Formats: sequence, C-alpha cells, structure tokens
Amino acid sequence: MTTFAELRDIGENLARFASIREKAESPMDRIVVQASDGVLKLVAGNFHSTIIATVGPTEQTGKAIVPARTLLGAIKTLKAKGEADFIIRDDGAVIKTGFGSTIEMPNMDMPKYLRPVPQAWELDDHTVPFDAGFLPAACKYLVPCVGEFAPFNQVVGKANGHSFHFEANDNHMGVEVGPLMATEAYSVHFPGEIFGQLRGLDSAGWFWFPPRHKLEAHRAHIYAGKYTVVMVIWPDYPNFPKVADQHYTVTVKGNKKVLIDTFKALAGRHEFNRVIMEAKDGTFTIKGGDSGAAKVDVTCEGSGVLPVNATYLAKVLTTVDGTTATIEYSDSPSLVRVTGDKNPWPIRLAPMK
Repeated sequence: MTTFAELRDIGENLARFASIREKAESPMDRIVVQASDGVLKLVAGNFHSTIIATVGPTEQTGKAIVPARTLLGAIKTLKAKGEADFIIRDDGAVIKTGFGSTIEMPNMDMPKYLRPVPQAWELDDHTVPFDAGFLPAACKYLVPCVGEFAPFNQVVGKANGHSFHFEANDNHMGVEVGPLMATEAYSVHFPGEIFGQLRGLDSAGWFWFPPRHKLEAHRAHIYAGKYTVVMVIWPDYPNFPKVADQHYTVTVKGNKKVLIDTFKALAGRHEFNRVIMEAKDGTFTIKGGDSGAAKVDVTCEGSGVLPVNATYLAKVLTTVDGTTATIEYSDSPSLVRVTGDKNPWPIRLAPMK
C-alpha cells in the first residue's frame, strides 16, 4: 500500500509528461502500470521524454495500460489520509483504497515511449551528480529563458573537464545554472520544453549522458529518488551566439518586490515597454516615457544610463530567488546582470536602443 500523499506527488509529476485532455494524442493519453521483479512502477511520456516512477514493492507481475485522464484524475481525489494499492488485471487495473473503495481503469494499446538506454550504467558514460533541490531551482531559472526558434529553443549542458553547467538563452534573456561536478569536456543539447517537466523532482540524483561515440542512443537519463527520466538529446545542434564578458560600472541593490512593482508600473508608459535606468550620485531613477519617472529607494553605486524593456526586467526579477535583488549594468549597449540574494545564478538581459 502507498499513502495518498505519495500517490499525489507521483501523480503531479506524471501529469507533466502525460495529458488529461479528452482528445490527447498517444502516448500522452495513457499510463503504463507495470509490476515486475517485486516492484510496481508507473510510466508516462510524450514525444521527447518519459518518466518512470517507482511506487513501491509488490507481489504482482504483469502490465496494464490505462487512460491517463482516469488514473491522474483518480489520484487527485485522494485528499484525505489513507493508503491505496494498484491491482493489475487482464482487462486493465484497479486502484483500491484502504477504505475499501475501488476505481476501475480499462486497458488500452501499448504506447510507443522513449525507452531507457539498455544497461546504460555499463557504457563508457558521462555522469553528473546533483544535490536535493537542484532540479526545481534549475527549472525555475532555465524555463523563462528558453526561446521558440533555433538555436534558442534548447537548453545546453556544458562540461569543461572539471565543472558542468546548463545554459538557456532566448536572444533577450540568458542564464547559466551550476556549477556541478564533471570530469570530462563535452556538450549536450536538449529540447527546451523538457525542463518544465522536471520541476517536481526535488531529490538528489545524477544525470547520465551517452558517450560521444554512442550517440545513436540520442537519449539522456536523470535518476532522482523514485524517478527515472529519459530525455531526447539533439546531437550536433548549433550553439548560442557567444556573449563577451564585461565589466559593470553600476550596481543597484534593493528590495526585489519594490523593483518589480516599479518596473511594472512604468512599463505601459511606452509602446515597447521601454524605460531608462539612470544611476547618478547614489540615486537610481527609472524613467518611463515623457510623463513617468520614479526614484527607487535602493543602494546605488556608480553612474550610467541604459534603456531596457521593463516587462522583461520585471520577469527576470520575479525569477531570481530572494527578497533582495542586485542589478548591474554599464552605459549602453551594456547587458543587465541580475541576481537574487538566495541564489548566485545570474540572469543577463539585453538592453534596448
């Protein structure tokens, strides 16, 4: 038996890979309930990723393919304290609660999921460990910076022989997440939408990337607690345009909520949400159009003037963690570098003309 709370957690993660829409396509419209080797697992997936959730021990053997809409909807209703179990039958599967109630789910055809690489641990591979909480934090920073068109519709993982980090860049905002530990030099390219599905995996674990000479697999693995995720990788995908490092002459540090509210308030004063940040004599002023301006109560060092998109900058400030945010820039055409006081990962924003 598995507690309702554990099943709800599993259901939330499965729902990021499957779909409960009535007209969802295969394989998103179904979930595999599988019992083998004394373990019960649930499998869900889409065209570019698969998640395998370990539910717990079982004495059953067999497999059922059931509607995702029915299974995920049933799990969502288990709100009280209690336990439930999956029973696999010839015609489908049943969720049976400790209170005696049952939810029957009919069988469907087997979907074509992206499958794990067989015996991945035996290959000459690349593994990158991560701590608990890393994946939700990384997803929060990476997803807002993923664009719609190549090469900005990807997340790139880069190892330089001693460290590893992820990059995302939508041609307006860019971020680097890391570092993690790595012992070789390589790069891995993922479809950007994959990372939005990983934000519920908060356990420690590791990435497995295929060796360069076995890229016929075109798959990477994530092992995080009770979950295994298989993801498509894009071999030989183009990199992001390079962004040169620079020295910032202005540092503004203040309450993140105040900064967000001020940029949002001034965004509509210009048709392109253009505002001008001006730092001078310890004062930080945000000018929006001809009629709007605000002096913000912050710590301001240096001097410089830079036009930015207020909506984008408010989005960046919302993404970074903490109650205090730091904004760094120089005179135009400088990038804007934003960090929060609870996470050192910087997000960089392009200026406006």
